[in-house]
Amino acid sequence: MRRKTLTIFIMAIVLVAASAFAYAADTTLEVKAPDKLPAVGETFDVEVDLTGNPGVNTIEFQLVFDGSVLDCTGMTKGIVLKPMLCVTNNDYSKNSAIVGAASTEAAEDNGTVATFRFKVITEPKTDLSIIFKDARIGDENGKVLPFTEKTARITVNGKDPVAPFVDDTGTTKALRTILAHPMTPLRAETPPAIILPERNRVIRTILPAEGPASSMESLTM
Repeated sequence: MRRKTLTIFIMAIVLVAASAFAYAADTTLEVKAPDKLPAVGETFDVEVDLTGNPGVNTIEFQLVFDGSVLDCTGMTKGIVLKPMLCVTNNDYSKNSAIVGAASTEAAEDNGTVATFRFKVITEPKTDLSIIFKDARIGDENGKVLPFTEKTARITVNGKDPVAPFVDDTGTTKALRTILAHPMTPLRAETPPAIILPERNRVIRTILPAEGPASSMESLTM
């Protein structure tokens, strides 16, 4: 009897683990970029897509790239972020942009989370990678949900990309102030006071669920 009970218990653990693995494998946050880099001076778009969306109340990530080659000139939110209050900075650092979003109601759409516009400012010496850092998605209880990350590689000459250095000062700590409490009522007319440091100034962009974005700029201390 003990052996039968133990066998059932082990099978239950295996089933739970397999279910969790399948859940993570089915939910994917992916960077989509062109296969080849445009010429210097030209622009191109990079999409961040979410598929297998389990219903998310929070999304945050840092998009990292080679800032000596690429300049991130702007960002627009996609269908996944449509019902959410977003805080973004496409010029967070020389090598990165950040996005944070939260909502009291789960966003359930699959598709584009955000689209980033890049300009090629110089000819690279290697292939380029565009990757995630500190990417998280969460549910209404603030629980971090499992998912798979897929990053992008843009072909230049076949040489392996060099990972850019990223200044992490305040990367997601300020964002998590709001994202850790997704059930706190969020209203577009009263945007959260979140400061996003970028070099020697602060740029704060609020993308409400509806209506135009508003931006503010001020000096840091």
